[in-house]
Amino acid sequence: MSETPYIDGGEKAAVLETVVIKDGGEYNAFYKLVTRSERIIELCVLVLSEHKDANLRKIEEMLDGFRPK
Repeated sequence: MSETPYIDGGEKAAVLETVVIKDGGEYNAFYKLVTRSERIIELCVLVLSEHKDANLRKIEEMLDGFRPK
């Protein structure tokens, strides 16, 4: 996952990954932030940490395919 801002479809974007503890469970949180004019649009994908590796390809496809209109 990239933590460095980049250009995605003409918009500035960044993808971040962090670990979140919520309701006693450990999750990996993936965020894609895209600027649009003066707005910031966010996509967040949460996955239980023990299922991260099994779902990483699908998560990356979702993040790559996220293009706000």
